[in-house]
Parts: sequence; C-alpha cells; structure tokens
Amino acid sequence: MGKRGQSLEAELRAALENTERREAEIAALFEASRSILEYRHFHEAAQTIFEAAKKVMGATAGYVALLSENGLENEVLFVDSGGFPCEVDPSLPMPIRGLRALAHKNRRATYHNDFNQSEYAHSLPPGQRNLSLPPHRRGTPGPGFPACESA
Repeated sequence: MGKRGQSLEAELRAALENTERREAEIAALFEASRSILEYRHFHEAAQTIFEAAKKVMGATAGYVALLSENGLENEVLFVDSGGFPCEVDPSLPMPIRGLRALAHKNRRATYHNDFNQSEYAHSLPPGQRNLSLPPHRRGTPGPGFPACESA
C-alpha cells in the first residue's frame, strides 16, 4: 500500500473512531433523557445521568451535589470514589471555591485537564485531575450537575 493508501486508511480509522465516540455520546444522552422520564425521584435520575456522563467522559470517579439554599456550599447527594480510597467526608460542608466557584459564577461547565498543575489544585483533596464541573442551581435551569474525574 502506497503513502496515499496509508493516508486514506488513517483518515477512515479516524472517521470511524469519531463516529463511534459520537454514537456513545448519543446513547448516553438518550439514557440520561430516559431516566428523567422514568424515575420519579431526583436522586435516582441524577445517579443515572451521572453514570452516563461518567461513561462518556471516561471518568473514574465523581460526585453529584447541589448548591445550598444560601449559595455558599454544595450539598452532596452522593460520591462515587471509583473504587479508590476516598478521604472526602460527604457529610462535611463543601464550600464553593476554586474551579467550583468559577463553574457556578459562569453557570456553565468548567474543566481542567491537568488539574494538579492548575491554580485550583489547592482547593480539593490530593489526587484530583482532569476535572469537569458543570453547575446546577436548585430551582433554576442549569446545564448539568455531576462533577467527574478521570485518572
């Protein structure tokens, strides 16, 4: 196979990978949408949506939390440690600061793909990286709510 054939093959592989990724994203969106209709309680729907987002992102751990009534901290609904040791006590207050504060302020998803080297690294427990924080405010429309982390 010549250089042109190799180039075409590489382009086809990339197109196939892109199509498979998009197909997985659409399936996750469908699963998340269906959970909203299927579950009567927010916590159940949130868990399903979180799992779908985690799968699409390739995240290994994360949590779901809502902004407290006073707007100063997150109220944790659940934490998924991904099977890793978790030193975070979900019953303790989770102040809105660092990257989390930026997500809430801008009211859109915020992420950092090298979290340990970011200016926000000091605001969360050690070992967090590749962090995504879509905000959600109770009683108002928002773009999302799970925070996911991948290793």
